Amino acid sequence: ASGHEWTPQGEKPSTPQRQLSLNVGGQVYVTRRCTVVSVRDSLLWRMFSQQQPSELPRDSKGRFFLDRDGFLFRYILDYLRDLQLVLPEHFPERSRLQREAEYFQLPDLARRLATYNSLEVYNMHRKFSAYFLSILQMARVG
Repeated sequence: ASGHEWTPQGEKPSTPQRQLSLNVGGQVYVTRRCTVVSVRDSLLWRMFSQQQPSELPRDSKGRFFLDRDGFLFRYILDYLRDLQLVLPEHFPERSRLQREAEYFQLPDLARRLATYNSLEVYNMHRKFSAYFLSILQMARVG
């Protein structure tokens, strides 16, 4: 096996849909190589298109190892698949996900998350202001 193969032993390196096994903070993800290199100049693009596989850290089972938040990586991977940001409503981890997007050098994703975070702060401020005003009005009445 040469140092350029990205596939399990015995699988031809020219297979078009080569799979990667990633261990991200203890969570295992299996995806296509084309997915992780879909955003040019990102950290994952550089890792899996500019470096030799032998240079990348691996876990005890031979999976590529990334010491990052394994739970949040699912959203990074979802974004890499179609460049869309889809999060559950009332997602409390937006700031942490933004930090992960910055780490993985995904500027468009980080920018979208920053916008989400700003809107969330604005909406919280509006709700708090309305609540505070209602308390003031009740105090005046009482």
